[in-house]
Order: sequence, then C-alpha cells, then structure tokens
Amino acid sequence: MIIYILKTVLLNSSIFSYKTLKNYMGNAPSFYDNSSFTCNINHINMLENYIQEGINKSKFMLLVQKGDELLNTQEAIDKFRDATLIAEEGGNHGFEGIELYFERIRKFIK
Repeated sequence: MIIYILKTVLLNSSIFSYKTLKNYMGNAPSFYDNSSFTCNINHINMLENYIQEGINKSKFMLLVQKGDELLNTQEAIDKFRDATLIAEEGGNHGFEGIELYFERIRKFIK
C-alpha cells in the first residue's frame, strides 16, 4: 500500500509511542479532556506495526517544547532533524502558546 502525505504538523509527538504508553497500561487518563481509557498490551503491540522509516521529512513541521513532562522530546528532534523544526525551551505537553505559531503553521501547510 502506498500512502501519500501532503503536509503534516506534529506537536510534542511521541516517536516511540509503543514504549511511552507502557507507562499508562490499564486505566489511563486522557490529557485532552480528563476522561479515561483502557490501554492494554494488545494496544502496545499494535503500535509497533506503525513504525515508519524513510519518510520525506520536508513534508513535516515539528513543534516541541522541551519542558514536555510526558515525552522525550529529543527523540522527536532527532527523528525530524530534516523537517521544519521549532524546539523551544520550557513549555509542557499541552504546548503553551501554540497560538503564536498559527500563522507559521498556515504558511507551511499551503
């Protein structure tokens, strides 16, 4: 199967989600709306099937805040070094001040 990616914007992205989510097995919180969901080993194993290599990084914009309390942002920076990259000191997983980047994101996706 061939997948065509036009352009993608990633915010504080987990590069190895199958590793990251092992910390949240069982009943896990949704950081979006404070609801919860169940994460089990089958979910973790399924995520390993989605590992992508050889992607055209020029079609990606990565925004990370190094103060992300959930993810290792250096993994994302290393993986997307050749992408349009914004890496800020401080911040958090919710990406404080994202509205400051809306115009730059709009220009990127055009």
